[in-house]
Amino acid sequence: HLLGWDYPADRNAEGVGLFGLADQIEALRSDATATILVDNGDFLQGTLLGDWHVTEWRRGIARAHPMITAMDALGYDVITLGNHEFDYGLDYLGAVCDTAEIPIVSANLHGPNGVAPPLASVRPWIVIDRSIEDEQGTPIPLRIGVFGVMPPQTMDWNRRTMHGQAEVSGIVETAAKTVTELRDAGADLGGARSHSVIAEPDDPTSGENASLCLADIAGIDAIIAGHTHRVFPGPDHQGVSGTDSRAGLLAGTPAVMPGRWGSHLGQIDLALRHRGPEGWSVTGQDVCVHQPPATGTETSRNRALPPDVLTAHERARAWGAHPVGHSEAALHS
Repeated sequence: HLLGWDYPADRNAEGVGLFGLADQIEALRSDATATILVDNGDFLQGTLLGDWHVTEWRRGIARAHPMITAMDALGYDVITLGNHEFDYGLDYLGAVCDTAEIPIVSANLHGPNGVAPPLASVRPWIVIDRSIEDEQGTPIPLRIGVFGVMPPQTMDWNRRTMHGQAEVSGIVETAAKTVTELRDAGADLGGARSHSVIAEPDDPTSGENASLCLADIAGIDAIIAGHTHRVFPGPDHQGVSGTDSRAGLLAGTPAVMPGRWGSHLGQIDLALRHRGPEGWSVTGQDVCVHQPPATGTETSRNRALPPDVLTAHERARAWGAHPVGHSEAALHS
């Protein structure tokens, strides 16, 4: 969902679309000392635009994926994979990932028998370098470790495209191992992109509902959750034990779940203190979600829109409008 467009109805869709958030992304960046912008998965599938692109690829027409182009234009720092990235098969996913200059991470995706990664362009984690000036104006390095995990059930949902080619390990066991690797690599902070549910854990070892369990892992300082298209903080998760649905905390760890389809922009602010040789520590946090401004104007959407994305959008509309048949009899549902 890039442009806030309802493809089946071929008309504008209010309240969704990644480019509707462009102005808010820019404003938050300008208001912070150091920022990173991340996506939590399910970015390739979901609208006619994605179906059009994979159809072109299967016809042998190589085009940059409009979502990758869009995220590059908006300055994303890292992307993770969700379960729906695998709907079109590993060959297609690998081809898309190979064209991305933005790092793509997925810590619990492995090759058969846990051997070589099935996608050469996807790494388990990344350390992003930033710096913050002290009171004297001296820049102090800040290293932010980021990894992503998705439900092991992805193997069941996409058995047709993944069986014998890939494996997905448990979220919690992978996260604990990955945090250690990040700290060993010099990360001062650890951020988890959990394409997983905020709910009572169904199975702490291999369950789909694992975001709460991640909050108990030492070394994870922030969590971006997803998968269910719901919003956190907010009323969607009131009453779930271990959560503070007003402050945006999972077992005391700041967490955000920003809806779906570009409906919200999640923001986690961390207050940091540098303690010399001891490095950085988190001294406070603030979590919120933003919705795109009421539209009726195209300002934010068009200002940041690369021409290639608009071209892809128009080609997808034309492809979707092409008649595929005709019935003499009336059809209904």
